Amino acid sequence: ITNVLLNLRIVVADFGTTLFNQQVALVNAVTRIALGIPGFLGLALAIVLIRRAISNYLPEDGDGGGDLWDLLELRETLIVSPSERR
Repeated sequence: ITNVLLNLRIVVADFGTTLFNQQVALVNAVTRIALGIPGFLGLALAIVLIRRAISNYLPEDGDGGGDLWDLLELRETLIVSPSERR
């Protein structure tokens, strides 16, 4: 939608001319950069939230530098199975 709106506002040259092609190229370049930034920020936010969720799921390792796989194994050993609760 943004690309179309920018094209309607910026591209004013007659169709098929060199100026028309330059204006369309300009709008496409601006749109790709302008819309790439929010996409990158959204991806970065998703990575941070996923990392935080995984960290909350794992047990504390004490020194803060535990390996992910070691912490997963530690969590499995800390979980008591239903048959062992009795």
